[in-house]
Amino acid sequence: MSNDYSKEKSAIATKILTLELEIQAIKEKSNGTARFLDIVNQYTDFKELTSEILNIFIEKIEIHQSGRIDGKIFQQVDIYFAHIGKIF
Repeated sequence: MSNDYSKEKSAIATKILTLELEIQAIKEKSNGTARFLDIVNQYTDFKELTSEILNIFIEKIEIHQSGRIDGKIFQQVDIYFAHIGKIF
């Protein structure tokens, strides 16, 4: 019985640690989203898209190698936004 209790206690401790890490990740994502929305609210009415605005909104752009599917050329481009990362 003591061995079963120790196993259950260890499993619960592991589950608690996993859940705490998930909570921390959700909090960080939420904070990043809030920071991004603050930036969006600052730049809601601009007349021209400048490099300064792009640098504020975009963290990085990844351009992948092009390929062909059914004779059509495609190329994947990933845009990582500041504070929130890649959306899709």
